[in-house]
Amino acid sequence: MSDRRVHSLHHRGQELMVVSVVDRLATLPLTPSELEVARLVARGLSNDEISRQRGRAVRTIANQVASILQKLSLTSRAQLARVVRPD
Repeated sequence: MSDRRVHSLHHRGQELMVVSVVDRLATLPLTPSELEVARLVARGLSNDEISRQRGRAVRTIANQVASILQKLSLTSRAQLARVVRPD
């Protein structure tokens, strides 16, 4: 989930090419915990599976999924998966 960007810099008369890698998911307005849950949803895991993997209550995961969908103006897990895994 990263974008490669090439930048041209000039230093002492020489052109330098710099490649930066940007994690575009890090730009989403989600907490680190919500970001991890979003990635697991995108992999197709259920709330129950995510709760077991993360050691959290199923209700906590359901609340996080609802918060993620609201923050990103989405209405389904399938839409979330397309945002997180656009390939």
